[in-house]
Parts: sequence; C-alpha cells; structure tokens
Amino acid sequence: MSLAVDRYGSGRTRTQMGLERTTGEELDGRDFNYRWAGGREGITFQFDEQELRESLNVEFKQTLIGSDFLETVVAFSNGNGGTIFLGVDDKAEITGFADKDKDRIMNLIASNVEPTVQPNIRIFKFSDSRVITLVEIPEGKNKPYSHRELGVYVRKGATDRHATRIDLDQIYSKR
Repeated sequence: MSLAVDRYGSGRTRTQMGLERTTGEELDGRDFNYRWAGGREGITFQFDEQELRESLNVEFKQTLIGSDFLETVVAFSNGNGGTIFLGVDDKAEITGFADKDKDRIMNLIASNVEPTVQPNIRIFKFSDSRVITLVEIPEGKNKPYSHRELGVYVRKGATDRHATRIDLDQIYSKR
C-alpha cells in the first residue's frame, strides 16, 4: 500500500504536497487526520496501492542505518526539497519505524550535513501500533549541501547520485 498526503490550510483550503488525493473514501481503515497545534491545519493520510512511489521528491526508508538517509537529505536540499517516509519500504509497504526520537534525527543531520538543514519532522502512530516518521526537507537556500564524509549528492529521478561537475555548475549558476 502507498501513501497520499494532502495538506489543509486555514479556512479548509487544500494544497497538494506533490501527491494526488484519490477519492476521500476510507481505504482499508487506514485513513486518519492529524491536526496541527492551534488547529489551523491538518494533514490527511490515505493509503492506496496505486498512488505513491519514490520520485524526485519522495523517498522511502525503513531505517536510519547506513548513509542512505543522509544522502537523500543532501540530495533533497540541493534540489527542490522532498519528503522522506521512515518506516516505509521500497514497495511502499508500511513496515513501521521504531525510533520516535526527533532529536536523534535532527542530531544525525546536524552532525553530517553542511550547511545546516532544518527539516520538519512528524511522527504518526496508527491504530495497529505501527509508526511512520515524515522528514520534510526544504529546498536549500545555501547550495550546494554536502555529506561531510561522502560529498555532494543530487536527486536524479527516484535515486540519489554523487554530483558531477555539470551538476555543480548548474547549482552555482542558480545562486
């Protein structure tokens, strides 16, 4: 199953997070609505096998193990931003994400990514006790961003790649 996300602003106006909302009907009992503090915005998650897959601005990760997570943070920062779904496998199946510590994720990013990236992190628990964590990475304002040990990454389709000279030239030309 996959994940579609709609964000609702004040006055119930809807803006898309780069994903399509299907019918609004409950699918397999896995819809839920999350209200932000202050109640002005909400996010509705809807699972549908056909809708969501990894793309230029969506990445699924089951864990934080290895450098893959940080490579994606760097690549999204060097591109137009994106959302990392922790606790979701490459087939868009929810596996759950046990680590609910936002500070650990923030520290991991702060210790390994230059310049500093300020992600928006949200943790969601389902009625069956599975947890996913959304890490929204904004488009960087001070490009290029790099992994301290592994270098500069960019997003090409649904994959992270080391930046080539041409990629770096393009990043610098947009400054």
